Amino acid sequence: MEIRKKKTQGFTLIEVMVVITIIILLILLALLLFRVQLSKARDARRKSDLAKFKQNLEDYYSDNGCYPTSFPKYLCKDDFGKYGLTPCDPLNNPQHNYYYQYAGDCKWFKVFTNLENQNDPDIASVGCVGGCNNGWSSYNWGVTSPNVGLEGCEEGWSSYGCQGSICNLIDTNMFKGGFTCKPANSCFGEDCCDNKCH
Repeated sequence: MEIRKKKTQGFTLIEVMVVITIIILLILLALLLFRVQLSKARDARRKSDLAKFKQNLEDYYSDNGCYPTSFPKYLCKDDFGKYGLTPCDPLNNPQHNYYYQYAGDCKWFKVFTNLENQNDPDIASVGCVGGCNNGWSSYNWGVTSPNVGLEGCEEGWSSYGCQGSICNLIDTNMFKGGFTCKPANSCFGEDCCDNKCH
């Protein structure tokens, strides 16, 4: 009697390559989704940090009748007395930082930052679609004192200018940035930017 051996057949090279390709694509998709979720988590932290910091600034104003003027422009773990330390952006690099701006008479403040998710609906809710300009850099989100918005004219400054249709504060460093105004030089309190500043 003759015994026949069963012939076992393995996977072909093409089948193995297809399986490996599918596995690689799934890994890449998972990494991409993970990165998106990380950036959304950092954006949530930015919003939370600045909401808490805004409350601390309002508490400071209630106690002192003035917003702080001693912070550096870029905030990160600066001493804020009994209110703790200033927040740090999760990435804290030149593209992602917390920029503090205040009036010379200490009656308003703005804190700018950049959200990584450019499609975040909160960008439109604070009026920063296309960017909010602090005079030197463009940011897409921030918080302010109740008496001022992220864009426009603020009390305590006397000179305004335009970039596109956005009215901004003019400072000697800003003229090289392509700012124009009506009349051609700074307005010094007059209407400019098609009457956006009063």
